[in-house]
Amino acid sequence: MLNTQIFKCTSVEEIKLNTDLLDKAVVVSPLRFDVLGVNKETTQWRGIFNITQDRFTKPISEMYHLVTHKEFLDSFADALQNLNLKFEMHINSMGNTIITDILFLDKKIEMVKLNEEFIVGIRLINSYDRSYAITISPRLLRLVCTNGMVLVKDETIFSIKHSSKLAKQIETLVETKISEIINKTEYLQKLVEESIGDSIEWKYAGKILEKLLKQDKHTDGILKNLGITRIETKNPLDKKKPVITYIGLEEGVKLTRWQIYNAITAYLTHNEQLSPYVETVMQSKAEKLLLTPLQQAIKIE
Repeated sequence: MLNTQIFKCTSVEEIKLNTDLLDKAVVVSPLRFDVLGVNKETTQWRGIFNITQDRFTKPISEMYHLVTHKEFLDSFADALQNLNLKFEMHINSMGNTIITDILFLDKKIEMVKLNEEFIVGIRLINSYDRSYAITISPRLLRLVCTNGMVLVKDETIFSIKHSSKLAKQIETLVETKISEIINKTEYLQKLVEESIGDSIEWKYAGKILEKLLKQDKHTDGILKNLGITRIETKNPLDKKKPVITYIGLEEGVKLTRWQIYNAITAYLTHNEQLSPYVETVMQSKAEKLLLTPLQQAIKIE
């Protein structure tokens, strides 16, 4: 059974206490295989074993160095202390994978054109099953509605393979990356303000979301945030392709890319039924829309 845990930390001490409770893993070698009833072993490959779940996760090469969840997050705790930052950390653990959001409570961006404030933060990801590399991404929290924005394609993203060099230098790398992201406010402000500049007829929003998300339940939830209802009826000419219509807004009303993007992040941030993994995948799709002018977004595949 998946060992799901959620922790909120506001001090270095709390971080280190809670990381003791996260899944632990070790590297095992040699690996043994049953090949047609014959026991074989290899020393060319090793493996990651999740001790907490008592389960093998993935084979790894000799060059791979395991960085545990505790080692990763404790390094962040030390970096936060060294930088003297006031923060709030939310750790979402799914056993083999942790997705952790940190907000720097004293680091805010004022978006003049929106007349709004955002809190600067970061998202951290680490995994034992190699579904993710070690990842550090910029994150913003929109204060007016507490929507979380994760910018995975920004040039400040930090995603690298596990290595012995990383294990030795992780704290220094973490401090450098935190400082880069905090000081990257001009880019973030430009990105948001540019998204206000283009608009489309509201009926196109549904088509964009359908192509982008490819799941009706998510599309419907996001359209609801925009005041739009998606209706599906049978197609007498093609049973496999239903007729889709949208109702809700007045004719001629246009939506900006920022409005559509915020409808997505509101759905992701405030939907407690979404797993952190699904939320992370959909955040990357939301960012694709944020970076794509709406006339091009209509053609998103």
